[in-house]
Amino acid sequence: MPQPTLTAALQNCRRDWDGAIADFDRALQFDPKLAQAYDNRGDAKTETGDFDGAIADFNRALQLNPKYAKAYDNRGLAKLSRGDLDGAMADFNRALQFDPKLAPAYEARGVVKEQKGELDGAIADCNRAIELNPKLAGAYLNRGMAKAYKGDTDNTIADFNRALQLNPKLAPAYAGHGSANFLAHNWTAALQGYRRFCELSQRNQAYPRLFIWIIRSRLGEREAADKELATHFNAEPGTWVSKVATYLLGNLSEAELFTAAASPDANTDRGQHCEAWFYAGMKNVLGDDKWAAAQFFKKCLATGQKNAVEYHFAKEELNALGQ
Repeated sequence: MPQPTLTAALQNCRRDWDGAIADFDRALQFDPKLAQAYDNRGDAKTETGDFDGAIADFNRALQLNPKYAKAYDNRGLAKLSRGDLDGAMADFNRALQFDPKLAPAYEARGVVKEQKGELDGAIADCNRAIELNPKLAGAYLNRGMAKAYKGDTDNTIADFNRALQLNPKLAPAYAGHGSANFLAHNWTAALQGYRRFCELSQRNQAYPRLFIWIIRSRLGEREAADKELATHFNAEPGTWVSKVATYLLGNLSEAELFTAAASPDANTDRGQHCEAWFYAGMKNVLGDDKWAAAQFFKKCLATGQKNAVEYHFAKEELNALGQ
């Protein structure tokens, strides 16, 4: 499944979104044809996770002003958050058609390309966003992730550092540090990155917690890693990620994990199986069964889920195994 690192930098600073929505409701009572109010209310709804409501507001804004570039950009973000990559791409393209200098639309389109595995295109879009707005921290972050997936660790770290210069509390940049160093097998640095992310962000900690378990286990701290992972997931029972944690802790078999990964939704099914096969591979690496690990990593890559950090981790683990 997509990781928070890839899209979180597109979000605005935390605000009183419910209060903002109420204000826009009042504005629209006075002027039902105020396109900007629909756009802004849709933006606030996106932040609360009401993607359908947000898209409905952006649609209304665009009915009132069909050339409203920012509304296309914001609707694209809502679609991206919902996992509709093609719909998001179409909206970002439309936004740039009406405003070729809209830097956030290049940044966001870069994220879509990154999640589609079009890494060179993602870097090109982030480059353009940075040319237009050199202080766009998220563009450095997302360019860094694309470079990380290409194996360009040094330039990846430079991009993350630049993002943090611009916004020292940009938590996803620390997760990016963790992921880049994970790919390079720089375990201590990876652990520091993920820990700093968890310190700064109370949300989206589930996957970084799994990565911390893997890193600490590889550093010979398995008992302490087990205790830390169990402590975190005791507060989040029943979710898919908690089942992965249960498997890593030895309380769920491989067969049970793969059964739990199944979903009637094809995209969810592929995403969860991609993850399940990666974590099964990692557990076999830790158990020194390299052959079994390689088979699971190959299955992970066969899902084609290039929007999942596990896909890229599995690819690098296969390289490390000489596969």
